Amino acid sequence: MFERLELDPAAVVVVNDWQYAGSGHDNDAERELAASIAERVRAQRLRKYEQEGGSHGRQAA
Repeated sequence: MFERLELDPAAVVVVNDWQYAGSGHDNDAERELAASIAERVRAQRLRKYEQEGGSHGRQAA
């Protein structure tokens, strides 16, 4: 990789200090916001899929 980028490996300093900060949401407001965003994304994807002629696994009536 260094050769491809024309870099001297001795001149590259890699600094990292990763720490796990946790997962999830801090409060009910954050959970509600995340759920709303997820629902909007699902609805948009479904609308797009249906506009492209997909049935999304549903049986025609």
